[in-house]
Amino acid sequence: MTLDSVRECTAVFGPLPARFAYLLDGEDKGLYPIPAALIGYTVDAVTGRLTPITGLSMKVKQWPTRLVDALNSQFLYANTLPGGTIHAYRVHPTTELLTEIQGPPYSICSAYMAL
Repeated sequence: MTLDSVRECTAVFGPLPARFAYLLDGEDKGLYPIPAALIGYTVDAVTGRLTPITGLSMKVKQWPTRLVDALNSQFLYANTLPGGTIHAYRVHPTTELLTEIQGPPYSICSAYMAL
């Protein structure tokens, strides 16, 4: 942040830390939308502009409620309802495509809504 001679404050932002973003794309099936696919976007580090990742639209088996990335965005985790499970995905370092890690889903208490 800089302060000029008129005493106005100007925010100075650096590059955004994220390289990509993942969203849940829902189908409208009544009162609550049902997530039908996990879609991804690359993030421009300067402008924040989103660009769809070609080839990334994964069907989801249950209703993911939260997405969390870990270890510098090497992995993506989604918790789902009903059933209370966590699905784990490996993020390809250059294409950002997702591969479900063998072994999941991991069972958790279905009362937990966030990772």
